[in-house]
Amino acid sequence: MASRLLYILSLVSSCATLKVFFPQSWSANLSSTSSSTTNAAFRNVLGMKSTQTAWIYSFGRSGSSSMMKLLSGGKSTHSDVYTLFEPCHIGDKADFANCTEEMRALLQCDFSKVERLVFQERDGSTPSSIKSHEECSAANFRVFKTIHMHDFRADLLPLIHVMPELRVVVLVRDPRGIYASAKKHGMVSRSMESLIPANVLSLKEDSDVTLQFIEYVCGKLVDYASLEEEHVIKVRFEDMIRSSAEGERVIDFFGLSLDARLRRTLADVFPPVPDLDAQLVTINHLNASWNDVEKQGFNLPVCRSAFRLWNYA
Repeated sequence: MASRLLYILSLVSSCATLKVFFPQSWSANLSSTSSSTTNAAFRNVLGMKSTQTAWIYSFGRSGSSSMMKLLSGGKSTHSDVYTLFEPCHIGDKADFANCTEEMRALLQCDFSKVERLVFQERDGSTPSSIKSHEECSAANFRVFKTIHMHDFRADLLPLIHVMPELRVVVLVRDPRGIYASAKKHGMVSRSMESLIPANVLSLKEDSDVTLQFIEYVCGKLVDYASLEEEHVIKVRFEDMIRSSAEGERVIDFFGLSLDARLRRTLADVFPPVPDLDAQLVTINHLNASWNDVEKQGFNLPVCRSAFRLWNYA
């Protein structure tokens, strides 16, 4: 039990630091030819009903890396699966005005404006834009994940409406678990300071921005609760580790065949936790000794709403 619980805690500590938020200006020019016709012609692989692009839309410390492993079948190097880990990150060099613009291009395998993506580096170098385009275009299933894009009206909806092959997993976690894990890994201040690009290297103490961080996370979770789209599935991290049922629901959403290999992958990346309700006290730090500012944050009306809307006690 102890080793299983430690592994679960490691699932939500494997994501890279949440560092950057971009201004969400959005071009009104969304007219482009849909690639659905081309996608329909791709060969059927991995037991999929049709070729699709997956976007894992989450916060850091929420199990998004494990979700990426699940959707890529645990074989992210397989030629039929293309994965891109946290694009639009501090350190990237790309000619885009904002994250929405960048994701619109990358989701369609357009790397022409990309010079460097931090998490795309291999052996110290980034694949050329041509190589990235070729690998992405050749894949039958593409999996992208972001942890710093949280305005779904600007980020998701415009893209869903012009990319019928796009499917999105909105992955959430109890805000107390997100915050406590972020605090442990020194992410709170850097997350909020990153709202101003000039501050991205700031390493101030977390206490200065604790309240803002908690309020921000809770506010976005309240927003997410109202998101209802055919091509979007909303998932709680806690349900992914309760049993295999939620993972199977995600797999079915993407039309993947739940074969023996994928069952093993699901069990490996989201192992069910016995007596989960009792274990959540530790997993989500529900018994933490919060300081006065943290208590104030989690007692904000917006946080109480987030707890209620997402069924967090």
